[in-house]
Order: sequence, then C-alpha cells, then structure tokens
Amino acid sequence: MLKTEEDSQIVRAVQALLRKKPCFSRQVAETLLDDFLGGGKVTASDTLTAREREVIQLVAEGQSNRAIADRWAVSVKTVETRRASAMRKLNLRSGVEFALHAVRNKLNEP
Repeated sequence: MLKTEEDSQIVRAVQALLRKKPCFSRQVAETLLDDFLGGGKVTASDTLTAREREVIQLVAEGQSNRAIADRWAVSVKTVETRRASAMRKLNLRSGVEFALHAVRNKLNEP
C-alpha cells in the first residue's frame, strides 16, 4: 500500500492482513506485474528514499549540508546521515563521485 491510499483501501488492507492474505494497491500491483513481465531489475537508484534523492539534487546544486539542514529544519547530522546512506547505496566513495552521479543522472535539474 502507498501512504497516499484512501482510508477505505487501508481498511481493506488491514482486513486482508488479519486473514493472512496479501493485499496490494492497484498502483503497487501494476508495478509488480510490469517488473515481473518485463524482467525489470531494481537498480541502486531505485532503492533511494525521497530524502536521499533530494540531498543528491541539492548537493549537485551546490548546497552545503548546513544549507540543506536549514531548508529541511533538521540537524546537519541528519543531512550527513541521508547523504552517507545515499552514497552507500550507490556505492560512491567521495563527494566528487556523489556530485558526478547527480549530474550524470540529471538530478541537478529542476
């Protein structure tokens, strides 16, 4: 289920889980089916959270960890953690590789 699902869908999902039955939203079911039929492979970029993607974009735009923390109203440590997590998932070893990844994947464009 997606967190944007309507209340009735969430209730139906909980009822299915109580009966130990699977329950997928329409969007999730379509994605799973497309991946299965198309032999879709999950890439490292697919495993990034929205915040990890955003931190990559903001770093590529030249934002500092402090500026990102201020923008998100979080601590610098939180930004550093998101950045480190994204780098680990993407197997990047330096800030330069991090920024290059963003540019190559056009993540620095609005």
